[in-house]
Amino acid sequence: MVDELMAKESPGETMISSSDDENFQMQSVSCSKIKARLLQDDSEQEDVEYDHFSADCKLWFPRCSVVAERIASKNISLPGSDSRSKSQGKVFQLLKRKVLEHKWEDAALIMQGLTSQVIEPRYLQGKFVWEVGNEIIYNHPCLKDEPNLVRDHKGAAHNLSAADVCQARILYEYGLWLLKIGDINEAREVFLSFHAKGVKYTFTANYHIHKEMMTYWLPLFNAYLGLIDWISWKEMTDTEHSRYMDDDDDDGNSSPRVRMADSAIGYFESAFESKGVWDVFMVKYMEIMEHYTRYADAEETIRAYGLRNPDNPNAHKYWYEFLLRHVDTVDNSNSRIQALSNLHEIAPSDYYMLDLHVLRMDSAYASMERNYDQFVSMATMALTVLMDMLDYDQWKYDVTAWRQCYASVKKMKSRMTRADFYDLLNTVWVETMRNAWWGVYHFSKAETEKAAKIDVKLAEAKGKLAVVLIGH
Repeated sequence: MVDELMAKESPGETMISSSDDENFQMQSVSCSKIKARLLQDDSEQEDVEYDHFSADCKLWFPRCSVVAERIASKNISLPGSDSRSKSQGKVFQLLKRKVLEHKWEDAALIMQGLTSQVIEPRYLQGKFVWEVGNEIIYNHPCLKDEPNLVRDHKGAAHNLSAADVCQARILYEYGLWLLKIGDINEAREVFLSFHAKGVKYTFTANYHIHKEMMTYWLPLFNAYLGLIDWISWKEMTDTEHSRYMDDDDDDGNSSPRVRMADSAIGYFESAFESKGVWDVFMVKYMEIMEHYTRYADAEETIRAYGLRNPDNPNAHKYWYEFLLRHVDTVDNSNSRIQALSNLHEIAPSDYYMLDLHVLRMDSAYASMERNYDQFVSMATMALTVLMDMLDYDQWKYDVTAWRQCYASVKKMKSRMTRADFYDLLNTVWVETMRNAWWGVYHFSKAETEKAAKIDVKLAEAKGKLAVVLIGH
C-alpha cells in the first residue's frame, strides 16, 4: 500500500506534468523517510526524532492548497487500476487515525506524501487540505510556532475558489490564530478586511446563498472586532495613569480610551442584533457599559439578548447578575424576579433558584395585607420553585436549600388558613406526584442516616419537612 502511494523515491525535484504550466515544480518529500515511518508498528517501535523532518514539513503547507486547486480545476486523474484508488483510500484512513490520535508528526509526513503525488480529486480537495493542514500546523511541535508558515498557508488557501473553500472562513480562522498568539493589531486588520472585501469572500452564483453567508459572517466579524477593541481599551484601563485617560483634550475631542470604548460598543451592539449565542462578547460589553455607568442602555441590551435567546441560561443569568450588582441604584425587584423566572423555565436546578424563591416569598408577604388570595398564589409559586430545585440530585444533601424549604413551609403554615395551607401542599406534593417518590428518594431510613453523617442540621430539616408533607 505504501509502495503504491509513494511510487518511487526521488532525491531531487518532482514535476507534476502539465503542458501549459511550467511553474508547477516543487521539491519532493523524501519518500524513504515517509515510508519508513508509516511501516513502523506504533506498539513496538520507538518514536522517531522529528526535528530533522521540520524543514521537509515546512515545504508542504505553502504548496498543498495550490496542488489541490490544480487537481480540482484541471481534473487530473490517476492512471492505473482501481487497486491504486483503494490504496489511496487506505492511506487517507491512516491519516485520519493519526490526526485523531494527535500524532501530528506522522500526520504531517503522510500529508507530505499525498500532496507530492497526483491524487484523485475526490480524495484531495482544497477544503480537505485547508482543514487538515490547519489541525497539523497548529499542533505540530516543530511548526506551531512558525508565524510565516501559517501566513503562507493562509495565502495559498486564498487562491482556491469560493466554491471549494469559504474564503470568509479562512479569514476568520486566521484571525483567531492571530488572537491566540497575541498579534492584536494584525488581527484587527484581518477582521476589518472583511468589511471591505466581504462580497469577494462569500460570493457564490446563488444570490440567496451569498446573502445568507453575509448574514452569518458579518455579525461574527463585528463581534471579534469589538473584542479586539475591548482588549485595547482594557490595556489602557489597566495603565498607571488610566484615571486621566477619559478626559477630553483641549479641543473637546474624546480621549483615545473613550473612542476605543465607543468603537467596541458599536461593534458589539451590531453583532447582538443578530440571533446567536454571544455570551463571551456580552460579558465584555457589559464591563465597558458599567465602567461608564451607562446602566439604562446596558440593561436594555442584556434584556433584549435574553428575549432573542430564551433557551440560553446565561442570557437570563447575565441580566440578573447585572441587576444584582446595581440593586442600590436601579429599582429592579420585579426585573430580578422576571429574569430568574425565565431561567427557571429552562434550568429549574440552577443555584439561582434559591434567590428566586426568596424574592417571590418576600413579594408574597409584602402583598399579604393588601390581597390575601394573591399572597397564597405567590407563596405557592415560590415553594414550587424550591421543590423543583430539590428534585435534582445535586441538591439532595444541600443544607441551605433544605433548611430554607422547611423554614418557608413552617412560616406559610403560620400565615395561612388551614384549608389554604393544605391546598398549597396538595399542589406541590400530590399533584406533582412527589408523594409517590420523594419518600424513598429523600426521606428513607438510609437517606436519613446518610444526611445525618453529612450534617445533623440537614437531617433535622429533612425530617421535619417529611413530617409536614407525609403527615399531610
